[in-house]
Amino acid sequence: MSNRFVILLHESPRGDHWDLMLETGTLENPRLTTWSLPPQQMPAQNISFICAGTQLPDHRIAYLDYEGPISDHRGQSNPGALHLPRL
Repeated sequence: MSNRFVILLHESPRGDHWDLMLETGTLENPRLTTWSLPPQQMPAQNISFICAGTQLPDHRIAYLDYEGPISDHRGQSNPGALHLPRL
């Protein structure tokens, strides 16, 4: 397991916000531990910041690479909205 992560812009009818998703679990049972982050501007690169998040139910591993509509008219997933340096 490579412990990948993604920060998605979730453009939602209930209001836009960021979803932080961390790859957790096992090879046999991978999952994305997910938090919803407030819709504030993300800082410029190389700047540390703290924000409160709300833990959500685990998400499907497919969201690591997914861009597009979310089922049941829950908005759009946009992983390209935030550009992070490679770790």
